[in-house]
Amino acid sequence: MNRMTAAFLQTLYEYAPQKKDLLERARQELLRQLKRDLPNALSAATLFCSPEAQHLQKQIDGWKTRAERIVSMRELTDQMEDLEQLCSQEKRLHTRTQTELARPGFLNVGNLHILYLSEQDNALRVLNQMIQIDLFRIVALGGPDLLRHIPPLDRQPNHLDLRLNYYKTYIQPALDRISEADQYGSWAFCYQDMVRAGPLARLPAFQIAEPVPKLGTLLPGEYKMTVSGRGMLYQGVGRVTNITPETVVEAQNTTVQARITPEQLFDGMNQTSDPVQALQLVMGKRFYSVSAADLFAAADFVVSAHVIVQRGYSRQCFLCGQPVQGNAPLCSHCMEKTIVK
Repeated sequence: MNRMTAAFLQTLYEYAPQKKDLLERARQELLRQLKRDLPNALSAATLFCSPEAQHLQKQIDGWKTRAERIVSMRELTDQMEDLEQLCSQEKRLHTRTQTELARPGFLNVGNLHILYLSEQDNALRVLNQMIQIDLFRIVALGGPDLLRHIPPLDRQPNHLDLRLNYYKTYIQPALDRISEADQYGSWAFCYQDMVRAGPLARLPAFQIAEPVPKLGTLLPGEYKMTVSGRGMLYQGVGRVTNITPETVVEAQNTTVQARITPEQLFDGMNQTSDPVQALQLVMGKRFYSVSAADLFAAADFVVSAHVIVQRGYSRQCFLCGQPVQGNAPLCSHCMEKTIVK
């Protein structure tokens, strides 16, 4: 039935002797038209994922109820106009869903509106991949504390509607709690052999530096090392972690190390000068997600302690590294400057 047919029936109704029968036939034709125009929307297997789509579903149900209860032929034209609008909305939301699923890269779950049964296996596969990526982003950018409050993915039923609810209930709120600075900011630390620490001391140190754009785009948890004019430069995005999107579900079922102390890092720094590699050595197979500030602060303490100990063995001033007489901890210059008069 189209609008012209509806208008014709409305005119015919005025002269028909069996008005009740004609009205019933009109009701049945409206319902058949609904099934022809929106067959998937009427299927119980179709998922209406977004609030916008769920509102449309209620509108379709309301239209069907009104079609079953029309008491006048004058309602036919209005019903047909309303059905055309519903069809247009359904097509628009379904097209947006298809476009989102076909788009390479990150999936925006907010753009999933209507999923027919034939599309749901692929949608579940794409959604599961996105959940693992976003779980990784949460631990690599926000830290283990955020991940700890999310139920392990492998303990959730692998059904599309339940996974969508899992994402909206746990994943999206956790992502929203990550600050913009943590999401997009990068960090950099530069190692210098000798820098001034206070008025006298000269010690090696890891100092905060400006990130170098030429190193290119880095992914969360990734870092690069290069030689700069000031010394060895370490640069990365997010936290320092050995977790990946492939292992994040396993990490959900264990304790993820969130902090590192100089004492814990000491053995690793004895084997390598790279703090990130040192962290890998001391952690072994255990999962960790440590802030770069904590890691390089611990590394800074360790390298300074190493130098001070070595100076003691080599009979050098603890502060400036100059030779000393006998077992004195400080050279005459530093001793003179540190004496309290």
